[in-house]
Amino acid sequence: MGRIELETKPAEITWLGRLDGGVANKNIWSGKIPASEYQLPNQKATEYKRVINNYYVKANPSSSVRCIDGRPNEGILDQNGQANPQAQLTHERLLGPQVPGGTPAAALSYRIANFGYRPELRTPTIITDMVELYKVYQDLGLPFRIGAHEDDHAHYPNTGCGAIDNLPAIMDRIVEPTALPEVKRLTGALLDEDFDESIFDETVARFRHLNQPDHKKLYLQQDDETKTDYKDIVIELVKKEADEDPSAVEKKVGAHKEFKVIRNKRHGETFDPDQMSLAHNNEAQIFNYDAWFVEDAANGFFPDDELKQKLYITSRTVYFIATAMVLTTGELETGSRE
Repeated sequence: MGRIELETKPAEITWLGRLDGGVANKNIWSGKIPASEYQLPNQKATEYKRVINNYYVKANPSSSVRCIDGRPNEGILDQNGQANPQAQLTHERLLGPQVPGGTPAAALSYRIANFGYRPELRTPTIITDMVELYKVYQDLGLPFRIGAHEDDHAHYPNTGCGAIDNLPAIMDRIVEPTALPEVKRLTGALLDEDFDESIFDETVARFRHLNQPDHKKLYLQQDDETKTDYKDIVIELVKKEADEDPSAVEKKVGAHKEFKVIRNKRHGETFDPDQMSLAHNNEAQIFNYDAWFVEDAANGFFPDDELKQKLYITSRTVYFIATAMVLTTGELETGSRE
């Protein structure tokens, strides 16, 4: 199992302004987070912003990959949605890194990097890509196990993970002409000096190809007759491939109360949403994106192929951005933790 090296100097968060750059556009930022009833008063928002760093912990290489969903897990809240004092006494978890959609969304980026149809797989689907990705994890002995999440109020066929349930819309948003300039701006901001315009253009071209109706329908296993698609399979597949380990599929509870978005570049560290919810009675949550893990995964999957590494990292980044566009209003303040 891989060993995670930690930084020695204290981590700092640099605040970068609103996701949407201060320019509201409901056609691009079409989500509902933050909902008006959960927006914090300025004083509390300032207080919670100051202590976010306190809830970062060492990532455990034997734990499962998690989604960026900021809600607490089952057992952290009582029936009234308040912090459960008993959970405060017993809560000790080993956490894996956070990326949008967990492992299922990683399969899509794996497809973007490995573009083309392999004869032995016939027509690839997100499910066959998940199976292949899991096999790669096993064969290479990479850290962090397959993982995903559901929640306590999703109705069939939804899983409860916004980054998975909205996957078709997220794929569309990446290539929409009105959204594309904003996707590019934010990709450049997130990747900093690692941004490569030609790689970005190639990533978008591959998403555009996969978005063609016939290809998309096959890839997402959409069946008009049975009214089923990938959502009927994806969570059960994670459970199966994780040998029914209950920690592989978290169950999120309650409402979305995220008020910040963090790109975490601090290697080997991740965010603990349960501890923040317990400490502050679930009044504030954040979206945390462990960018360091995406880089590690790219290097692990494609150790001798720099092009595929760049395509994987760029596709994960644009998927993160498009997920934020589909799920949020663009108002959330962003920070970079290094």
